[in-house]
Amino acid sequence: MRRGLVLGVVALSAALAGCQFLDLDRDLEEMKKFSTISGEVVQVTPNDNPIAVALFSDALKRERLVNAKLIDGKEFTFGAPPGDYFLFAFEDRTGDFQYQPSEPAGYYGDPSPVVLTPGADRKDIRITLRRNLVLPDPEESESAQAESDDERFPLLWAGRKNIGAIANLEDRRFEARFAEMGKWQPLRFSLELGPGLFLLEPYDPERIPVLFVHGIGGTPRAWTAIIENLDRQRFQPWFLFYASGLPLEANAKYMFEAVTQLRVQHGFESLYLVAHSMGGLLSQAFIERYRAGRSGYLKLLVTLSTPWGGHSAAQIGVDYAPAVVPVWRDMVPASEFLTALRRSRLPEHVSHHLLFSYRGGRFPSSVANDGAVTVSSQLDLAAQARARRIYGFDTSHIGILSDETVIRLLNDILADAGKGAV
Repeated sequence: MRRGLVLGVVALSAALAGCQFLDLDRDLEEMKKFSTISGEVVQVTPNDNPIAVALFSDALKRERLVNAKLIDGKEFTFGAPPGDYFLFAFEDRTGDFQYQPSEPAGYYGDPSPVVLTPGADRKDIRITLRRNLVLPDPEESESAQAESDDERFPLLWAGRKNIGAIANLEDRRFEARFAEMGKWQPLRFSLELGPGLFLLEPYDPERIPVLFVHGIGGTPRAWTAIIENLDRQRFQPWFLFYASGLPLEANAKYMFEAVTQLRVQHGFESLYLVAHSMGGLLSQAFIERYRAGRSGYLKLLVTLSTPWGGHSAAQIGVDYAPAVVPVWRDMVPASEFLTALRRSRLPEHVSHHLLFSYRGGRFPSSVANDGAVTVSSQLDLAAQARARRIYGFDTSHIGILSDETVIRLLNDILADAGKGAV
């Protein structure tokens, strides 16, 4: 009886969302063509300076730059479609993400291309840095002399350009249609729009950055009410915008790379995280990567209505949907991702405040819920054990983002954290 009901619901949902599943299926097929290039960078003398790694298509010319990142450690990974690629790395001693001749540098081979074929990863890449590297002498081009980054780096991935970009909440990139694209066509979103870590205004060293992380199908606009009531004299709001249909580990990797780049560039000593729904899971996965380093800048995590125990609908989707959104596999209650997350811990200097909602609505069961997530999932025991304080609110899953009581509490938590009192 239950299986028949589930199949009926899925069949109806599939009929209503037929175009979305067709788009998803095409997106997944394109994903299969992508491969990864991974390896390590060996320094002249091991030290804590950040390492910049750049990926070029076809030639070591700046107009052929397709991706670049700062790494915290020595390992790197890039995803790319089939083609020939060149790799260059340098020790970014000045923290400006720009190569200086005095900085140790190196490239793969002499330099040699890394050939990617569909679905075949390259994991054997080793780049050894050395002093006084003699670089290939690329031909001069108009793009090399252009003033704007778009002209100088026409092929650079938007997800890299968007790190630290200034944007207001009315930016067209934050429209609901792009959030839907990020959920149902995550590869298309990543290539055409790109994820990003956006700032509302230029970085201010006198104010603490608060990074807001939306949930599945969300955008930075979800935080409008909270931002309108934020103490902008003490805090500066940042926003992560990402393809929410991708696996959570992929988004956590991007989030960590983006935060690392901004920290190298700005040197901030404190960062607070505020996350809604699935964004809380993403933030905890980010913290696992953060823990592996030696940094102490992250001070606070506030999560709102996060499904720490997963969601039963994800299991239904994985079992019966005509195509599976990759993140659904992470959201299955007993998934490998959630199992690992339950074992994770917070650094001692990070305080977690867990907020949950319990005003139920339409939901495929009679258990206590907030209209989207069960209370039991929000209060998963492992999450409770990590939290310093737990607060419940008679509001819905979406309503928690504009609830006046919640906003007042959040402002109090942020203010106390700024005083070192959390």
